[in-house]
Amino acid sequence: MQDFDDGSPRTPIQTRPLDEAHRGAWFEGTDAVVALRVYDGEMEWELPRKGTFTLGASRSCDLSLPGRDLSAMHCVFERKGGRLRLYDQHSTNGTFFGGRRVDVIDLYPGDTFTPAPVTFLAMSDEMRAQRPIIADILGAGASPTPDKVSSMP
Repeated sequence: MQDFDDGSPRTPIQTRPLDEAHRGAWFEGTDAVVALRVYDGEMEWELPRKGTFTLGASRSCDLSLPGRDLSAMHCVFERKGGRLRLYDQHSTNGTFFGGRRVDVIDLYPGDTFTPAPVTFLAMSDEMRAQRPIIADILGAGASPTPDKVSSMP
C-alpha cells in the first residue's frame, strides 16, 4: 500500500471482495408498507394486514378519517406480496403521486402520496422504528423534517 505525501494510507486500486458473511443486506426481511403517517404531522395509522382495505371519510372505511375533506370512499388498497397498490375510487379531489393525479399507483416505503387534501408518508416497520431516533437527532423544528429525511431517495 502506498501512502500520500501527508503519510495517510492510499486505498489500493485492487480491493479484495468481501467474504459471504459480510455481503448480506443491511436490512433483511420484507420491506412492506405497514403504516401511513400524515406527512409532517403527528397522526399515524397501522395498516390492516388483510389483502384489501379502504381509506376515506366514511365510518365504514377501514381507515376512517372524517373531517379531512376526503371522499367517503377515497381509495382502496390491495396487498400483493411486498407491494401495496392504491386505487383511487373516482374521488372528488383526486389522489396525487409525484405531482400528478393518478388512478392506480404502487406504493413502497418512503413514498409520499396525497389523497387530496391529506399527504401521507408510506412507512415500513424499520422506518417506524427509526423515526423517533431521527426526530431526536434533528431536534424540534428542524429543517429538513424527520418525514422529509425518511422520504429522501
